[in-house]
Amino acid sequence: MFKSFAFYSDGHGTLPEINNCDYFLYCGDIFPDFDYVPRSVDNIFGQNSWFLDKFIPYLKNLPVEKCILVGGNHDYLLERLGENTVNEILHSYLGEKAIYLCNSGCQLGSFKVWGVPTVRNLPQFSFNISSDENEAAILSIIPDDINILMTHSPAYGMMDFLPAINSNAGSVAVSALVDRLKKNLLVHQFGHIHEGKGSVSLDGITYINSSCEVIYKSLRTLF
Repeated sequence: MFKSFAFYSDGHGTLPEINNCDYFLYCGDIFPDFDYVPRSVDNIFGQNSWFLDKFIPYLKNLPVEKCILVGGNHDYLLERLGENTVNEILHSYLGEKAIYLCNSGCQLGSFKVWGVPTVRNLPQFSFNISSDENEAAILSIIPDDINILMTHSPAYGMMDFLPAINSNAGSVAVSALVDRLKKNLLVHQFGHIHEGKGSVSLDGITYINSSCEVIYKSLRTLF
């Protein structure tokens, strides 16, 4: 038996049409910006209004069984509200249809999913972490039996080339994490580096940079 997935990230306010499928996984940079100052009152207020007036109705009408959401460096409202409050809001409007993961996991049918919103070296943005030690500590809590890993940042060297700096821009720590999880990992979804969008399969793992583009995949259920 197979389950169908729609993977997406980095819409920055764009709400794409989604075909009928089982699961919709949105891997960060969900919100548009409403001000040049990231954490300004205008930006937070604008994101809050967009969340309630646009995004929640969008999720409600999607032809999917479940939506999994992870934050990114432009999702200031999610950082400000925190995981528990965001999930309370989602549940009040959508019941069990949507869940927000912030350095946490959930069971999605037969699949174990974990979501990580963090980025490095972007102190003015949301979910920034300041050191290798802090990043390693966040990633160290992830269990070894995860099947679908959602990280806003790509792994270093995997669909992460950034022409603006003529270099790879992914995370070495995320790369080490993927290596640790490889026994059970089926999919690593990420975004952040828009230029790297697409998917590739390597050594039994499907890597999906879902930036600005909906990518559909089917996975065989595990039980």
